[in-house]
Amino acid sequence: MIANQVSMNEPLNASAIRPHLNAVGYHANLLSSDFVLAEGRRVALAAFSQSPADARSACIAVLEADEGSPELVSSCRALAAPIVFVCGRNGLEWWKQGIGQPERQRSPIPPGHVPQFFKTHADDFAPSVVYRAKTWGRFDTQFQRSFVDFGLMPLVEEQ
Repeated sequence: MIANQVSMNEPLNASAIRPHLNAVGYHANLLSSDFVLAEGRRVALAAFSQSPADARSACIAVLEADEGSPELVSSCRALAAPIVFVCGRNGLEWWKQGIGQPERQRSPIPPGHVPQFFKTHADDFAPSVVYRAKTWGRFDTQFQRSFVDFGLMPLVEEQ
């Protein structure tokens, strides 16, 4: 099986998502497995736009659970990644992390459709695009993205 293909029979996990994040621009040095948050919680995979790997540069968090929930997604809010993917038993769930309750962006993506999902959203998920949306989107509408809550950074910085 090619590295960026996902088997229909295998459950999704962060390792299966890593090649797709590489393909949209997150090089190895921008990806951190088993990332530990200040409160001791762990994120299976975190993707950053640049160094240092911190709340300002965090773009994507990948969690592993049977099923996503607002509570699960909120548990990694301190990372300040506006995009959260949950690798669950029904496929890949895409969540929007923000100042309110996290919102699932669509129905779960079946494992066999994950490669096409990332190809379709390659421009949306690029590190520079997510970074600009989360840091500059509140000042300049050209950088805003519907799936990035530009109020997240100020909230995390206050805490």
